[in-house]
Amino acid sequence: METIKNYLETMFQNLPDTPEVQKAKAELLSMMEDKYTELLNEGHTENEAIGTVISEFGNLDELAEDLGIVSLVRPVTVPAQDTVSPEPVYEQPKLLPAEDVTGYLQVQKHRAILTALGVFLCISCPVPVILLDLYGSESVETIGVISLLVMIAVAVGLFITSGIQSGKYEYLKKENYALDAAAMTAVTTRRDQFRTHYAILLSLGVVCCILSATPAIALDSLKNSLNLSSDLIDALSGVGVLLLIAIGVFMIVASNILMEGCNSLLKLNGSRPRTLGAASGRLDSEVHYTNPTVAAIMSVYWPTVTCVYLMWSFLTFDWHITWIIWPVTAIFKRVMDNIWADKNN
Repeated sequence: METIKNYLETMFQNLPDTPEVQKAKAELLSMMEDKYTELLNEGHTENEAIGTVISEFGNLDELAEDLGIVSLVRPVTVPAQDTVSPEPVYEQPKLLPAEDVTGYLQVQKHRAILTALGVFLCISCPVPVILLDLYGSESVETIGVISLLVMIAVAVGLFITSGIQSGKYEYLKKENYALDAAAMTAVTTRRDQFRTHYAILLSLGVVCCILSATPAIALDSLKNSLNLSSDLIDALSGVGVLLLIAIGVFMIVASNILMEGCNSLLKLNGSRPRTLGAASGRLDSEVHYTNPTVAAIMSVYWPTVTCVYLMWSFLTFDWHITWIIWPVTAIFKRVMDNIWADKNN
């Protein structure tokens, strides 16, 4: 039933909020609820009932006369007088094609994997340096540093690729689009099916981050019984901490981006109407950047800062110092916004 109410809001979103419109809206909602209940009682599934109700009552042009709002749905254009300010002209949303809905969700899936993998590489990149440092050979240590730089380079490449793929659907943030009944039902169903996986991934990710210090604690308590050198214990402790954080953040980032894909599309039908010529920002209220590379990097800015903060803090245990990363990175982001943000958005 929530899907029907959301669709009803979309139908009336471009009409003024007057008592006449509110009365028509309440009357149509009552008709839709009655039909929905009737279909469920007849044995139809919830999705079938929603689709039937929206197809039968989803065209406001056909129902305008019965609801008494013909003049609002199909207004007669009257030349504006010089002394009277014209009423705002509301822009009817364009329906997003089904193939674009599918394509957007597919791109979000790719973006989730690429971005999460990039963050994983950024967090775990010190692992080769830590392990190869045990050999005590300068040439071997050099290989570790090279491995670190390669992992960072691959991560940046993944971020840029993710940003370029997402850029294909930038028009959804600038133009007025809405989902039709079938697409809205499909996206809602997909989101509801993913909720359980989302909760599991998010919970496991948080647990991994919380337990990231356990390898260091466990190895430190067992160092005497294991008969291992202090250098090896320290190296394995650091590697364990980094890998647990990397795995945890991977699951958190991936699950959030996947859920964001469905929510962003559903927000298209939940946004307020806008007048012609008004700024858009249909999908979200985030800052949009004019440079695609900057946009790709800034899309994972705060997750990466969080990873660096946790990695730095757990490796050094200098919590009284590591907090400084937050004001510094906040100032840096404000500078980036002032330089690269799209002023027209």
